[in-house]
Amino acid sequence: MSEKANFLKASRQVRHENFREGKVNQQLRYLAEETALEIIINGISYSLLMQTPGWERELVTGFLYTEGLIDFPSQIASLTIQKGEGFLGLTGVEARASLPDFENREVLPERLALSLSSCGLCGKESLDQVGRGIDRVRSRQHFLWETVAGLLTDLRQRQPLYEQTQGVHAAAMYEADGSFYSCFEDVGRHNALDKVIGHCLLNDVPFGDKLVVLSGRASLEMILKTARAGIPLFLCFSNPTTLAIDLHAYAAA
Repeated sequence: MSEKANFLKASRQVRHENFREGKVNQQLRYLAEETALEIIINGISYSLLMQTPGWERELVTGFLYTEGLIDFPSQIASLTIQKGEGFLGLTGVEARASLPDFENREVLPERLALSLSSCGLCGKESLDQVGRGIDRVRSRQHFLWETVAGLLTDLRQRQPLYEQTQGVHAAAMYEADGSFYSCFEDVGRHNALDKVIGHCLLNDVPFGDKLVVLSGRASLEMILKTARAGIPLFLCFSNPTTLAIDLHAYAAA
């Protein structure tokens, strides 16, 4: 089982031109890679994610969990990461997962093919699919304002790919006392969060006493994923949407 697609890198140098002080300057700069990850379940193509290469095992595990297809990593009988057929002529990644609970093809939920890096809900055929496996978050954990106030600043220090490319999001998991646990970067906010969640699942890390910090905004799909994991506190850099606030209030009631 591969941990990540070692045949692809997270960033690449490209020619860059900028206009400054009345003249055009040419130079090389790093940009984030965006590649297709096709998730195939029991031989059926389930979803095509646009993602930053790296940590595919964590991403797929987190994705299957937040989709409501698994409750534990042990429900994945096997997971193989390999080169895929590609997308738009570029090298792609293929993740082949075996889920014995869905051996009957008729019980595998429907999902359209493409999930863009900007949208974690792309491919959902109806809103009935959105809340699959999600319940109210129940946690007795308390968090101090003095602790959480500094975590947005702390997250900025844990984004090396963003510092290099200025083009990716990050999601990080912290203990209630502010101790750092893990951080993942990706062109997709939802991918970064799925990587964090998948990493915790694969390492038997409980969610009920943790908090997650996101470099972008809190929208519906981000709160859905957080609620699915049972994480009691979600912080973000940008203002949330009203629907995210409404869902958070419901999940925490």
